[in-house]
This record gives sequence, structure tokens and C-alpha cells, in this order.
Amino acid sequence: MARTMRAVSSFMEMDKYFSFPTLSTSGHISHFADFLFLGKKKRSQKMMRKLRTTTVASLIFYNPVVETVAEKSVKLKILAEMTLRNPEIDYWEKMLRFLDNTDSSLKGLVFQLVSTHIDPRTMKANLSNEATLELPKINKTEGKQVFYKLEFQVDSNFGVPGAITVINKYQKELFLESVTIEGVVQFACDSWVQPDKIHPEKRIFFSNKQVYLPCQTPLGLKDLRDMELEQLRGDGKGVRKLSDRIYDYDVYNDLGNPDKGVEYSRPTLGGENCPYPRRCRTGRRPNNSDDNTESPVNEELPIYVPRDEALDESKTKAVDEGKLKGLVKNVIHKLSNVSTMMKSDSIKDFSEVNSLYKERSLLGVQTPIENWRRLPLPSILSKIPLSITEISKFDPPKGISRAASCCLRDEEFGRLTLRGLNPLSIERLKVFPPVSKLNPSIYGPQESSLREEHIVGYLNGMTVQQVRVCVTDHSFLLLLLAFSYCVFFPLFQSPLLLVNPRHFQALEEKKLFILDYHDIYLPFLNRINALGERKAHATRTIFFLNPLGTLKPIAIELSLPPMDMNSPSKQVVTPPVDDTSYWLWQLAKVHVCSNDAGAHQLIHHWLRVHACMEPFIIAAHRQLSVMHPVYKLLKPHMRDTLAINAQARKVLINAKGIIESYFSPGKYCLEITQSVYRDWWRFDLEGLPADLIRRGMAEPDPTQKHGLRLLIEDYPYANDGLLIWSAVETLVRTYVNYYYPEASLVQYDTELQACYNEFINVGHADVSHADWWPKLSTPEDLASFLTTIIWIVTAEHAALNYGQYHYGGFIPHRPPYMRKLMPSKGNGDFLADPQGHFLSSLPSLSETTYFMSVLDILSTHSMDEEYIGYRKDLSTWGGDPEIIEAFYKFSMEIKKIEKEIERRNADPKLSSRCGPGVAAYELLLPSSGPGVTGRGVTNSISM
Repeated sequence: MARTMRAVSSFMEMDKYFSFPTLSTSGHISHFADFLFLGKKKRSQKMMRKLRTTTVASLIFYNPVVETVAEKSVKLKILAEMTLRNPEIDYWEKMLRFLDNTDSSLKGLVFQLVSTHIDPRTMKANLSNEATLELPKINKTEGKQVFYKLEFQVDSNFGVPGAITVINKYQKELFLESVTIEGVVQFACDSWVQPDKIHPEKRIFFSNKQVYLPCQTPLGLKDLRDMELEQLRGDGKGVRKLSDRIYDYDVYNDLGNPDKGVEYSRPTLGGENCPYPRRCRTGRRPNNSDDNTESPVNEELPIYVPRDEALDESKTKAVDEGKLKGLVKNVIHKLSNVSTMMKSDSIKDFSEVNSLYKERSLLGVQTPIENWRRLPLPSILSKIPLSITEISKFDPPKGISRAASCCLRDEEFGRLTLRGLNPLSIERLKVFPPVSKLNPSIYGPQESSLREEHIVGYLNGMTVQQVRVCVTDHSFLLLLLAFSYCVFFPLFQSPLLLVNPRHFQALEEKKLFILDYHDIYLPFLNRINALGERKAHATRTIFFLNPLGTLKPIAIELSLPPMDMNSPSKQVVTPPVDDTSYWLWQLAKVHVCSNDAGAHQLIHHWLRVHACMEPFIIAAHRQLSVMHPVYKLLKPHMRDTLAINAQARKVLINAKGIIESYFSPGKYCLEITQSVYRDWWRFDLEGLPADLIRRGMAEPDPTQKHGLRLLIEDYPYANDGLLIWSAVETLVRTYVNYYYPEASLVQYDTELQACYNEFINVGHADVSHADWWPKLSTPEDLASFLTTIIWIVTAEHAALNYGQYHYGGFIPHRPPYMRKLMPSKGNGDFLADPQGHFLSSLPSLSETTYFMSVLDILSTHSMDEEYIGYRKDLSTWGGDPEIIEAFYKFSMEIKKIEKEIERRNADPKLSSRCGPGVAAYELLLPSSGPGVTGRGVTNSISM
């Protein structure tokens, strides 16, 4: 029985052993390589094809045979080429290396090949000898890479190299890019190898073409597969060193710094009382004043991310250049306005805002500073003031139409809800008046103060609610018709309304939409409005879908927490009829846009994309081997995210950080995201189709191309997004069905199930009990899950991030916070100078320029960005032509999508993206160059 179980276990590991004929020692090594690698490759391909059509039951009852080596083996030499990144070494380090007299036998990189096969006598993997690569003290290579040759010695029955181990005997870490054996077997390492004095365990790298489910792992690699995952999980203890490669979880207890004072104290996010996703654990020491919080990052102890997750040099350089550019602009602005700022930094006139930007006609034209070398000294001196002015100016944002008055036009307001920086908040109005879900005993009446009389005059002859009349007395009906005609005709200018009111009902005809920030902001308003120059309302905005297919704002409700039952806490503003109501309407719109800016940055961008995806990336590295097909698929989609999130905790979402300093909720920013996570976030509704249906923006319709019918046909984010969603879904389904032809392979994939369960039960532990978590039992379940993950980290993130400057860089349209509450119609100061009141409600000029610089940095693509449709690791699937073909088709589909989006942007019928003064919608154009382009769908959350 024991022998049978061992046999079953062996086959579940899916390895076969092959004996090789004795090769003459005088035979050329390439003959050995041809037999050893290429022959094996063909056999392996046949075996894998057969394997994928094999049921789990047949695996269990199959008794494998281990072939023994019949002939005596001989020793053979194998040639390998190692590629290392050429480090930048300063002069003093070169001198130290040259003068280093340490015994060379104690140095070097020690490599060892590991076969996919085991020795049937010892039941352990076949190994090569240990080969040491000694690097020259003085490296004269100028390029970014350095190449070295190394020889290994193996037995003729060694088998196929499936892994290579490395020990670094040097004092410093080295970046190993790749290893190639005999030009056939490749190891794409792309990893830092630490000195063995710091990390004594061997580093393990598997060959590119090893793609195995856990049950298919060759016996020679099984122990290494498990060992690698154990190294990545760590023990959950101690302070993480920057050289570590450990992925682990922790709560957000590192945002505050209570040792600096109570104003820097922040609640811990994560746990039963404050549900939140988990972050990557760093293990820094606790604060002196609070043992439950982690000490903040400082220069002596920079923030930890697993070593290979650290940002590449090009990404860091792009961020540093953006910081320098922003610093220069802000310093010059402050120096040039120092006399004005001593009195007041408030915006006095719209011309001050417009003067911050370069003239569009001069874009691309050389500025004087670029021509200095051609000018004589007196001319240079005369050009300095003009050059400084030019340096301090910003490129005009191209995502919005900027009028001289700086006020947001109604048409533009409606367009931006569908194609602006936040197209994820708009939803169909299903109940009128809108109803709150907040506790009425705390937050006042649940029903909105919006009434039909506020909006009925803007509905093109429609009513809001359906009118039903059921009478039998014809004389009464005639009287009712006559009365209705006299009352309603002046409002609608359409007596046809009385003939069949069912046809003119805006709610049932799905013509009313809403931006509803009431329940998100209201619980926090008393605390927000006590923060000095931070004033906010909780807003609701009603939009009407007009016959042109565009949205028109028709009413805005601005709420405050009720002070008492007698004081009004809600104010309704409608489109203007005179000068006073014009400025009230403009103020109401910017209050809405300020709410929207916070919802975009805090909820849709940070919470839904960055924070909620981090636990999955941690789980994937802890539970999925690099040989796992799901890991292989997702690898480029996890790049840089942990490092970006760590930087966010350091400078963006930390106490007194950029987010708290420049958005309305201030120190309560992250608490708002916590309440949304607790009450609203659901992973099963994060995919694009499910999200559109949840918001009432689409309805299932199998006759439509994507299985959905959009209620607003010209909805650029949804239209373009569905193209990308469909392409990703097709690729993922092909991929999943190839590796998981039947449900049992999903159910019995131990690594996959462990990853998914850990993602839910550890990464999202505080909501793990929810019944909405999808099951992972079939290939269809897996394809849906992976499609959602890829969608979020690619297209959804691109739509929310890379337009931040071009859609948010004109502050009068989209202020991150307001400095004054809405005035009443009888407010004397407002009536005396309504434009001045509007301008003084916006952030100051210095805050405006600083915030614009931040948006510029956050919107920047680096030089090494990787975009959707591009993969540099296709050699991984060299033995799986079906997968190569699937990736090729996906790449071609992405190119088609780019052409289709460009066609749409030139279609005059689509008024949300084409027309006089209307910018093209480019946020979901897949490709981009470096810089602040306002386009480009990156493969991952890389900024």
C-alpha cells in the first residue's frame, strides 16, 4: 500500500525519467545538447498535451514506472553564459576593489544546475558540480550589461536543467539578469542576489520554459519549488531589511507619527473596528508613545519593499525630475509674487489663474532659455526675466476647454462626468427624491430636499414621476384636462403631455442621472469644517440626458449636518436666471467638483485600485510559484505596485502628507475610504460590466456586442473600456482553458486555491465573511477573477491616473478643496462682490501651483513603461504555440482598439469626444510615449 501511495504521489508530481545512451567523451558537447534538450523538449510537449486532456481520476490510478540508467554515465562539460547588470561604481569604490587583498577563494558567484530528473537510487534531483564565477576587480565594460562564460560538469544522464542555484560570496548585492545553458535552456533571473553573509540560503531560479501546475512539477524541482515559496513567505517576525525578499501582511498602522504630537496621530486601518485591506509588512519598531503603531519612515530607515519590487532607476529618475521641475516652478512663482503674497495669497482675478499657463500658440516653440548659447552676453541678460517667467509656467491642460472666465460651463460639466478624471461615480437615478441610507436620528431626514418643482422645467416637456389617471366620469376628465392645460402649459410649452403622460416620464425613461456624495461626506462634515480653511458640503447633482445624448446638470443639493431640527441643513441650487443666481450656480458646481476630486482620489483611485490590489500581489508571491501558469500570466501586471504604494504611505496618504494637505477631508481622508470599504466595496462588482450594471449605466443585453446596452450611448470611458475588457477576457479565457481544461484541475490546484483563500481571508480579512465573494471552482470562475484583476491594474488605473494633470490641472474647474461654504442669496458680502467670493473660495495661488506640480508628477510615464499588449517574456511559452498565438492575437487586438478609439475621437456624431472646443478622449489609448501625455494603458499600477 505504501508503495502504491508513493507511486500515486510521484505521478501527481508529473515527472518521467529518461535514460540516455552513453556519449563518447570525445563527442562534441553540442551533440549532447541536441539530444538532451531538443529531444526532451519534443517529448515534453507531447507529454504536456496529453496531460492537459487527462482527468484527475486517471492520474490517481496511473502507476508510473521509474526507468533506471542501464549504461554507465560519463562526465560532460556544459557551457553557460551569465549576464549581470553593470553597476555604476564611483571612484572610491573602484579604488577599494583594486586594493582589496581578500582571499579570492572566498569570493565569487557560486552556481549549480539542478535537473528536472531525480536519481532513482537516491531519489534526489540530479546536480551539476558547483561552478564559481569570479568577477574582475576592475570592470572595463561600458555598457549596461556584462557577459561572462562559465563551465559546468554533469553526468551524461543528468537530464534537462530545470533550475539553477546561486550563492553570492561578494560583499555587495549583484543583479543577475539571465543565464543561458548551451544557447538552449534560458533562465530569466532579473533579480538581486544578496551576499551570503546577509542571506545564506541559496537563490533559486527556474528556467523560462518551466510552466507547471503544482501536480505537474517534475520531481527534481518539487523541493526547490516549495523551498522558494517558503523563502518568500518569511516567518512574520522582526524588522524587514531592505535586502529581504519577504512578502507578508500588516494593517495600516504606519500613517501617523504620534511621537510628534496628537495632531500627527492617526487611527489604525485594518481590524474588526476599522475594516481595511492589508498592506505589505515592514516590521519597523513601534512609536514610543503608542506600541500599536509603527514608527514612520525616515532617511536612516527608508521604507521596505521586497528587494525586487523596488523601483527601477528610470522610474525613480522620472519622479525626481518631476519633483525638481515642480520645485523650480513653485520657487520662481513665490519669488515673483512675494510682494503680493505678503498681503494675501488669494486669487484676485481670473487673469492670475490664466497667467500660470503657457500660451497654446507657443507650445513646441523654443523659449529664450533654449537659445541663450547663440546670444551675446547683453542679450542674455535682457532675456533673463522673460526666461524665468517661461520656466515657471505650466503646459495648459488638454483634457478640458478653458474659457477666459475660468468658470465651468454646464456642457463641459456634463461631459466630464462621462469622460473626465472620474467617470466611475455617475449613476442612473432610480428613486426621486433621492434617499439616504444614513441613520436619520444622527444625520437628519433620509429624504432629499430636491423636489419635482426644482427640475421639471429642465426636462424638455417630461415629468419626473409617472402620472396615472383612472376615471370613468368623462365630464370630470375634461375638467381635469382643462385645468392641467392651464397650469402646466406655461411650463412645458407642450399640450401633448396631457394626451399620454406615460410617454413623458423621465425616471422610467431612464433620462435622469446623479452624482451622489451625500452619504460619503455628511458623517465627516462637522469635523472637516472645523479644520480652519476647509469647507465642504455633501452634494447631490441631478443630470438630464438630453436628446443630443449629453448630460445637462439641472439641480444641485448641498447638505450640512443639521444643527437642530429647525435650522435648514440642505440648500438646492438650480441653473441661473440672473447675475446672482449665476454665481451661486458656479459656486455649487465647484463644490460638487471638489467632492468629486476627493471621491476620485480617495475612493476610486487609492482604495479600489491601489489598496485593494496590494493584498492580491502579496498573496500571489507567497503562494504561487514562478513556474505556475497564473503567476506567469500576471507577472507584468504586478510590477512596481508595492513600491508605489509604499511611497504613497510615505508622502501621499501619511499624516500631514500631500493628500491630507490638499483635499477637503484633511486628516479624515483615509477614514472616508475606510467607511466606503466597509459599506460599499465588493470585489464581485469590480469588473467593468458588473460596475456599469451596479450603477445603472448599462443593462444586460445578449444582442449587443459586449452583452450590455449602455443607457448613455456616448459614454467614452465605458465605450473604450469595454473594448479593452473584451480583449483581456478573450485572452484570459484562452489561457485558462489551455491549462485548466476541466474544473477538477482548478479545484485541486493547491497553490491557486491557497492564493485565492489568502487573498480573501488574510488580505481582506475584515470582509472575508461576506457572501458576495466569488467561488473559484471552475475555469470560468478563474477566467472571470483574472480578467477583473487585469482590468483593474491596467485600464481602470490608467483612466484614473494618467489624466490627473490634464483633467485636474485647472483648479477653478476642479479644486481639491474649498475655503468657504455656499453663501445664501441674501449674504451681503456675496452680493457686493460675487466673483470675488467665488475666487476667494478657491485654494490660494501658491497652493494651486504646488498641487499642479504634484498632479504633473503623478501623471508622468517613465521611459521604461510597459503598456498593455506588450510582453517581453513570451519565450516562457516557447513550448506552447497555442499560448504564443493567443498573446499575438491579443497584441493585434490592442492595436485595433487604438485605431478604433482614434476613429471615435474624430467622429462628429460623438459630441462627448469630438467637436469645437472638445478634447479627444485618450485616457484609454493603449500606447504612449514618456512624459505627461494623458494617454497610455500601462501593464500595472506603476505610478
